[in-house]
Amino acid sequence: MRRLGAHLFDAVLPFYVLHETVVVVIASFVLTWEPAPGIEFLLISTASLVVTLLLCEFAVRRSPVTRMLFGLKPVSRHDWNAGRHGSEPLITRTEEARGSNPLISTHP
Repeated sequence: MRRLGAHLFDAVLPFYVLHETVVVVIASFVLTWEPAPGIEFLLISTASLVVTLLLCEFAVRRSPVTRMLFGLKPVSRHDWNAGRHGSEPLITRTEEARGSNPLISTHP
């Protein structure tokens, strides 16, 4: 669960930047079909979510150039070859957090 949270946190800015363009493009196609308003909403929102997530994952996160353009941290060559594209958790163990943060009490 922690890896998923770190992965999603890393994708917030690219998602925010890309989603408006994706929504407008998909809506321009869907509105030419003139479906019912409820169907219109479902088609535009679902397709926009899926397309934006796919763009963030495959077009932004997996290329060093687009990572830099979207303000993501570069990934080391070792992590890149191991399949970790910047989605590692910031703190991996509770003990490390307690040891480095004086606000977290070690007493029950």
